[in-house]
Amino acid sequence: MSESAPATLEQRVAALEDLRAIEMLKHRYLRACDRQQPEVVRDCLSPDAVIDYDGFPVLDRESFVETYRRMGCLTHIVDMHHGQNPVIELTGPDTARGWFDLFFYKLEEGDDPGLHLSAVAYEDDYVKRDGRWWIRCSVARGAADGAPEDRRRRGPAGRRPRPPGRTGRHAAKISGWMSARAMTFL
Repeated sequence: MSESAPATLEQRVAALEDLRAIEMLKHRYLRACDRQQPEVVRDCLSPDAVIDYDGFPVLDRESFVETYRRMGCLTHIVDMHHGQNPVIELTGPDTARGWFDLFFYKLEEGDDPGLHLSAVAYEDDYVKRDGRWWIRCSVARGAADGAPEDRRRRGPAGRRPRPPGRTGRHAAKISGWMSARAMTFL
């Protein structure tokens, strides 16, 4: 919560309820991504949402949902979004900011089977409208590039110098004996 904590018991309880509702909203979003439910994903985002994820152009809600439907809702892909370490700050009566870490697994069968792993840092802005919380803006960056809030301190490009041999997409692909088929026991 922000530095000026609510004074009354009623205000403190309302703040706790808001924090929990925001956390559950983010979990609902991640779970919908795992279950390939683009309509639920859409329902987590405010109609005027802005999505800024590494490797993609900045998208509005409808463009993002369509991109997700086209690229993420495929029968040969199983995604697992493990959101963790939430930090949520109420910035006003109907606004909040949140930071979540994500460990992402993608099991892929087909022509290029394998297990893709990545670590991501989310920074989200939330808005409450008609008593309901929405994701208003979501920024996600590979954790190896630093959390989105750290990027603002690194100059206009927002990037730290990369160690030699590192690429912009910090994901490991494990293939061969640990193919998606070999991982089905997990």
